[in-house]
Amino acid sequence: YYEGFKSLPEIDTPQRDDCCSKSSWSIYIIKALGGSKIYGKPSVDRNALQKFLQEKNIQTSVHYFPNHLLSIFADYKTKLPFAEGLFNIILSLPMHLKLTNKDVKYVIKCVKEFYK
Repeated sequence: YYEGFKSLPEIDTPQRDDCCSKSSWSIYIIKALGGSKIYGKPSVDRNALQKFLQEKNIQTSVHYFPNHLLSIFADYKTKLPFAEGLFNIILSLPMHLKLTNKDVKYVIKCVKEFYK
């Protein structure tokens, strides 16, 4: 995914492993930073990207729902704009043991197609 999205400014990829940390890569979360002309929306629209990928038979999901928005915390009426903003742009791409290089290339191709 890193190499495929390197030239796509609309997508921010996770931080790569370095000397001090190593990810298990159980999920691969991108940030959808740019809008798409396909759905006619000039601003960020993660949901449109997710819908487009679903139409291409690519299963995605959204992890890490902001806790303060859960009904159990409704009485607190907390505002956390950074968490809410981040939640609105994150999308988990396919990442599993059976994922092939061909599958990854297809996902990258479709994401690039969305942002054309």
